Amino acid sequence: MKKIIVFGILCMSLSFIGFSQDTNLDSHTLTVTIPEVALLDLETSANRNFTLAFTGPMGTEAGKRIQNPLPNADIWINYTSIVTASGPDVSRNVNVTSSVNNPGGTAFSATAAADAGLGAGTVGTTLGNVSVDNTIQPIITNVGSCYTGNGPTKGHRLTYNTNVVNANYALLRAGTTVMVITYTLTDN
Repeated sequence: MKKIIVFGILCMSLSFIGFSQDTNLDSHTLTVTIPEVALLDLETSANRNFTLAFTGPMGTEAGKRIQNPLPNADIWINYTSIVTASGPDVSRNVNVTSSVNNPGGTAFSATAAADAGLGAGTVGTTLGNVSVDNTIQPIITNVGSCYTGNGPTKGHRLTYNTNVVNANYALLRAGTTVMVITYTLTDN
């Protein structure tokens, strides 16, 4: 009987030794996931829908041309972008297009100013004054992982201009044209 008890105590002692194998080093796995993001919006403290209206000749004097509208600079482009490490979406562009072509005899353009500097990351490069019509074209290029800040006075300020093209003055027609201007943050 004493042999059985001694043998049992010996087995229990060995089992404790087997389970206590901690060292000064241990590890586990942690996975970090960052989502791909492409968000864009237009911000203003004024009305985002506005009119650029030509006016009659200055002083209603016969023989003079109609007057171009004043530029509008009330809209700002804000965006957030997280690009991928490889593939077509390692950088992005902001493209602009109009739902219809410009009224005959006129030219319509938008200028995106440099980023206001209230965000961080690789904000895009503006292309200056871009003619806007019913074709898709870039206005800001090389957008990387970044954010511009949210709201008016953040991101890129847009200035819209429209004017009469003298060479095409004969194409002018009285009336109203409604243009829907669309901006898209797209992969390159």
